Amino acid sequence: MLMNVEQFKNFVNKATLNYYIDSVQLNYDPDKDVVWSKMISASSEAATILSIPNNIFSDIKEDIQLNFCNPKTELKPFIELIDDEEVMLKLHKNKVVINNNLKLHFDDPSVISVFNSDGPLDDIEYFTEITINNNFINNFKKIKKIGNRFGKVYFTVLDNVLYIETMDKSNSFSNGISFEIGNVDYKDLSMCFNYNILVNLFNVLGDEYNEFTLKLAYIEEKEGGMIYVCRGDEERYFLMSMVLD
Repeated sequence: MLMNVEQFKNFVNKATLNYYIDSVQLNYDPDKDVVWSKMISASSEAATILSIPNNIFSDIKEDIQLNFCNPKTELKPFIELIDDEEVMLKLHKNKVVINNNLKLHFDDPSVISVFNSDGPLDDIEYFTEITINNNFINNFKKIKKIGNRFGKVYFTVLDNVLYIETMDKSNSFSNGISFEIGNVDYKDLSMCFNYNILVNLFNVLGDEYNEFTLKLAYIEEKEGGMIYVCRGDEERYFLMSMVLD
């Protein structure tokens, strides 16, 4: 079997949300010729669902499943050692051997953080849908520059206007910055998201961000909500808002 190294690295990066999720499971379905994965973070704040046309493996006809814990330290550094664009892959029961010299052992599937769902509940209503464009990304880049001091990014609705903000709303004297996104037909609200997870999400989207749609949902009884970013059914990312005291 042959493996495209860059496409493999790209898939793992997406599945783990830029290595925020601490394990990864990669599956290949020969009937559909797709590579797929469903992962969730230990905190349940982030989940990824991928089902991408196979551009990683060739000369393969059987189902495969690769399971790795701690991919940031136990997988990425070893894959980065490979200079070739395409490598020979030999599958064994407990490991994979690349180019006859690089051995990567699998972890037991029971310790992999698999997302046991096909996505959010069907009855979730999204109050807005945003096309991620250059203006949004440029504003988010400014959010990134100061957001790490707060660790929080807010999506706020005030008088039917949606904003993205970073500050510490638990401190009335907090500095901060806010950018208007657009008008929405929804009541006032404020959802707080983990800064690092949101940064990892947009790192994963990369230069193809304008191919993705961002949707926001709010569940009033839980006083929280969700960001759903997708590119059709091939790439889906879910971020849950933080529970604040």
